[in-house]
Amino acid sequence: MKRVSLVLALAALVCLLGVPFAVFTGCTPPEPESNITKAATTARTQKKVDVEYNISTNVITVRPDTVRISKQAQEEVDWHCLDGDVEIRFTDKTPFVSGAFHIAKGGGASSGLARSDAKYGYKYSVILTIPGRDANDQPKPLDPEVVVDP
Repeated sequence: MKRVSLVLALAALVCLLGVPFAVFTGCTPPEPESNITKAATTARTQKKVDVEYNISTNVITVRPDTVRISKQAQEEVDWHCLDGDVEIRFTDKTPFVSGAFHIAKGGGASSGLARSDAKYGYKYSVILTIPGRDANDQPKPLDPEVVVDP
């Protein structure tokens, strides 16, 4: 017990005096990861999906209607809408941690990475709310799809 205390006290003194790690231990510390390595391992790619509303036809469109993402490539879905508030809701199962996403008018929402067990296709609903309209006059929800590749 006294030996451990002595080693800890000596290590604290070395830190206070600013003695380099290599001088104290006789070996060099490991090289820190470069910022390039860190960025490469955490880089994500976003697949943009535009939600649009045609006021004259009262119809929502989603482009692309089916979006493919790859877990291996660390891709995620990035929904955008300029025309109103949008709710993205996965109908049965979700490939993401969350099953619902909210987009404020003019904004966007990102899905995050797909879960490790996600595979194949997932239908979701796009519900657009136009302020000032009653519930019966809102656009009909649309049901596009996200396909998750390994």
